[in-house]
Amino acid sequence: ADNVAMAGQTDNVAHAYAHICHHRAQHGTLELSALSHQPEHVAGPEQQLRELFENLIEDAAAAATIRTDISAHELANYCVHALSAASTLSTDAAINRLAELALRALRPVGSEHEVEG
Repeated sequence: ADNVAMAGQTDNVAHAYAHICHHRAQHGTLELSALSHQPEHVAGPEQQLRELFENLIEDAAAAATIRTDISAHELANYCVHALSAASTLSTDAAINRLAELALRALRPVGSEHEVEG
């Protein structure tokens, strides 16, 4: 049950972040736009987001629910960048598909949910 909970936390954060990216792009305010051109103001929250993903990934990797052949740091960077693509999508279904795709890439190598390629 703990493994399921850890995987669920990562899933929840990934879906929430994808929806935030979409909402920010669709309903961004002048202040958000201005901040995007000032990296020093964005670096703190973005670093916190990466650390959140990294911590969740480390916990899930320890529970064998996320791949361990790539560092948690690299996977966290991947998540943040991949999920930010939700800003260009137009439907909740598309945002959810993107989040699921990113999450599938985190699955342990050889798992039943691994992306074939």
